[in-house]
Amino acid sequence: MEGSAAVRDDLRRARTKAGLTQAALAERAGVSRQAIAAIEAGRHTPSVTTALAIAAELGVRVEDLFGAPDRSPAIVGAPPAEGAVLRVGRVGGRIVAGAPVDDPVSVGGWGTFDGRWRDGTIDVHADVDLDRLVVVGCDPALAIAEGLLERRGGHAVTPLSAPTREAVAALADGRCHAAVVHGPRGGLPAPPIPVRRYGFARWHVGLAVRGIPEREVLERVSDGELTVIGRDPGAASQQALERALGDAGPTVVARGSGHVDAARKAQAHAAAAVTMETAARVFALEFAPLEEHEVELWVAETWADHPAVEPLLETIASRAFAGRLEAFGGYDLADAAVRR
Repeated sequence: MEGSAAVRDDLRRARTKAGLTQAALAERAGVSRQAIAAIEAGRHTPSVTTALAIAAELGVRVEDLFGAPDRSPAIVGAPPAEGAVLRVGRVGGRIVAGAPVDDPVSVGGWGTFDGRWRDGTIDVHADVDLDRLVVVGCDPALAIAEGLLERRGGHAVTPLSAPTREAVAALADGRCHAAVVHGPRGGLPAPPIPVRRYGFARWHVGLAVRGIPEREVLERVSDGELTVIGRDPGAASQQALERALGDAGPTVVARGSGHVDAARKAQAHAAAAVTMETAARVFALEFAPLEEHEVELWVAETWADHPAVEPLLETIASRAFAGRLEAFGGYDLADAAVRR
């Protein structure tokens, strides 16, 4: 949609021309007067459903009032294949989209998505709320945090799946409000922009495989006896494997889009997955740890006052969040939501 100044002026003019007060328009469109006031003040951009309702009550096209929906969003992560399901959000006036975060709860099931990629554009569901906190990262716990936020209502998050390097890049060029990044203790990348840093978790990255003793896994990978389900070169877990192997190169037979996906593919290929301990546990695989990683939530300073930030921090510090992750194992949440 267009910039907030244009939307603000166009909405006010259309409402005045229709002879409606903010309260009257709000009642007819099924929204609060505060929502109408916030849109006209440039503090809020309506969801697709709300925009359609307001335009209908004013007797104008939604494109004339709010601008044409952007069907060519900025993509986070790998370019989507035709028909791929995507999560969609808005950062400022920019539509962004990316793959859903790997979800350990619904492995092999139906994940949450907001639209599909068709002919180089995105077909967004009409009921998608674009005014959520867009968080990019590869930690499966983001899916759990989103679910808990949905239960409490109000402002929530839209997580997009991407390895740490891509999450940092998305933060740098304004394709997200926040990022979840991980790396070895003292080895996190430098934030590319001013951010507020919060603890998220600590967990181990390594190799997950079935039926091979932990002590033998890395040696077999190094010797080429055991093939690997790798990750994107920008993934911190892939970089951990490269550090462990030194000059020896693994034989990569496939790549996982995330920690859970890599562990899933390890079973099909009888290979070792580059993943995290929790994903190995989900699929009952043996796990050979390589490094303990610190995981942090970085919120862009520009978006530190986003209304979903505080609810997200409260959620990851909650007993409900910790309890669900304890069921999977592999997470240390001692510093969750602690400002750094």
